[in-house]
Amino acid sequence: MSESGFPMPVGEVIATLSEIFHHQGHSDIVELLNSAHARFDEIDFNSWDGGSYTWALCLEVPVPIFALLESRLKVIEQVIGAKLTQIERNYPGHQVGEVRVSPISSGSPLLGTRMAPSDLEVRRLWPDGRFRLFLSHLSADKVAVSKLKTELEIYGVSSFVAHEDIQPSLPWQDEIILGLRSMHALAALVTPEFHNSQWTDQEIGWALGKGSLVISIKLGKDPCGFAGKFQALKGSLEQSSALAKSIVVTLRANHGKSGALDFAIISWLS
Repeated sequence: MSESGFPMPVGEVIATLSEIFHHQGHSDIVELLNSAHARFDEIDFNSWDGGSYTWALCLEVPVPIFALLESRLKVIEQVIGAKLTQIERNYPGHQVGEVRVSPISSGSPLLGTRMAPSDLEVRRLWPDGRFRLFLSHLSADKVAVSKLKTELEIYGVSSFVAHEDIQPSLPWQDEIILGLRSMHALAALVTPEFHNSQWTDQEIGWALGKGSLVISIKLGKDPCGFAGKFQALKGSLEQSSALAKSIVVTLRANHGKSGALDFAIISWLS
């Protein structure tokens, strides 16, 4: 039973709906769902024959998205509600009676937040029982980064490498954001052209903003910006085995993450 009382966690409900609508080509509904702060509110209880609950799925979304879809909102709410019937039939005694989409006010503490990734999303992107490391790198280094990823697997570390781990049918920016939201730590492979990319510094900023460990690896260039205040590792992409070991040693030295990493290592080697 989820925290709200609805038998399926709302995060998994949203992830399931989002994936269904993505495969059906409804990108506007996917954007609405992925930007929403969602919850289930109980709106009715019937004690007859063991009891049955009726719920409202409440979706609070940023004003720009609400304004863009407002003219079609009633139809969108009905379409989402129709999909929910496929989920609720697995839970006798529970039904979703309505879907409510409302704007988040400009002063709301929810503004700009997104739900934590659901177990369903995490399992799709990362193997179970592994430490989750996002490798921020340039596409020009993808061959060497793939070798580093293989070496890290020896230690129970699963690495997100965008060119490998994004399914061709999925929007690549959304998958990168999911990787950043669900990672345990980020390693930045700082080559001479690293900061010329429009994406790599944003990835580091995202990690620092969510309080994740960021490891900068000096590969011919010093890290800059906020990441520059941390001691950088020295290494070489040509020596992927040694570099992988150095990364794992640094991860384990960070006490806030070592528990997850130790568990991953034990699971991997057992």
